[in-house]
Amino acid sequence: MSEMFRCNYCGMVLPSPDTFHDLQSCAEYLKSDNARLTAELAELREQVRWIPVSERLPEDCTNALAFENDMFGQRIDIHNYHRTLGWSNNGRVNITVTHWMPLPTPPEGKE
Repeated sequence: MSEMFRCNYCGMVLPSPDTFHDLQSCAEYLKSDNARLTAELAELREQVRWIPVSERLPEDCTNALAFENDMFGQRIDIHNYHRTLGWSNNGRVNITVTHWMPLPTPPEGKE
């Protein structure tokens, strides 16, 4: 069985490592892969960005990572949002939160 070689850029299977192939095909692949990666990056950035409360609020009765900026300084902590009660944390209620983001997915496994 002969060894397979792939183009370092587009992954096309080549008969030998020094074989040239259609660069137009390689360029088209790279353009489509770049578009896919750009869309994936935009989606990931959206998942980890701070969302201003003026833009939108989390769903009712949801825990979220919340940013407070008050007379005691700036804090980031897990808060609960309730549509009628507002933001709460460890018995504190009606907290002024300026930004929030969803909590990350917990790790998999039992550890």
